[in-house]
Amino acid sequence: MKGDSGIIEVKKKVHTNLIFPCLYEVVAPIGTPVIHFEKRSDVVEDTSQKKKIQRVVKAQAFIACTERKWCAWDEGEGSYLKIPDGWVKKNDVERGED
Repeated sequence: MKGDSGIIEVKKKVHTNLIFPCLYEVVAPIGTPVIHFEKRSDVVEDTSQKKKIQRVVKAQAFIACTERKWCAWDEGEGSYLKIPDGWVKKNDVERGED
């Protein structure tokens, strides 16, 4: 949708039916990395983060997710789901059927 100022407005899909905790199945063929986000420095103004891979969860495994967040870092951004030992990419998993 284009506003009066010529700026294109993008509406993000909002998931109102997300209830946590919830089971997700890993659907990525090579599995999904479990990521830990760390601050790049101790400088308060520096909000950039770096990613560290903890382990990889195999394809077709089920994982319990407790929350969702949008993360941004130097290489990009994306939606992530929290599991006990880190975060997994939302695009690598599918929510279990209700």
